Amino acid sequence: MSNKIELNPNKSSILEFNVNVTGINSMQPNVRFVIHNVDNKIDWIVPCTHVSESKYSASFPEFGNIVSDSYKYSIEVILNEYYFIPSSGELIFIKQPSVTMEDISQKISISTSADNFSISQPEIVPPLIENKIIATQEKKEVIFNDNDNILLNKFEQYIKQLSKK
Repeated sequence: MSNKIELNPNKSSILEFNVNVTGINSMQPNVRFVIHNVDNKIDWIVPCTHVSESKYSASFPEFGNIVSDSYKYSIEVILNEYYFIPSSGELIFIKQPSVTMEDISQKISISTSADNFSISQPEIVPPLIENKIIATQEKKEVIFNDNDNILLNKFEQYIKQLSKK
C-alpha cells in the first residue's frame, strides 16, 4: 500500500492510523513509524503509541531545520519473531503560506509655477479605496483618498505662501 502524508514542519503533529493484526493471539505488536534517509544519513524511528483496539498514533515534533521537502516512510509492525511493513509511502513537508507586498508609494512632482502642478499615483492602486473623489484637470483623471486630500491641502497652502512672497 502506497500513501502520501503531508505534515507542516513548523508545527508538532500527531498521526493516527489503524493496524490490524490477525492470525496471532499474542501481546500487542510493537509499531513504529520510520522516516528514511533523513539528511541522507539516517532513518528516523518514531515509536507509536497504542490508542485503542487497532488504533495507533505517532507524535512528531517540529522539524524546524528539515532539509528536504519529502522523504520515504514506512510503518513497521514487529510481533514475536514476525516483521511486517503494512504501509509505506511519501512523507511530504508542506510549507507555511507567505504573503509579501511591495511598497506603495505616491509620487508628487512640484514645479516652480503656482498654477502648474501634477499629482500622480503608482500604477498599482490598493483594491479598497475609501471616500473616492475624482478630480479632473486638463482631461486627466486623478483619484484621491483622504490622505491625498490632506497632502493636497498642505501643498496648496505651501503654493499660496510661495506666491505671496
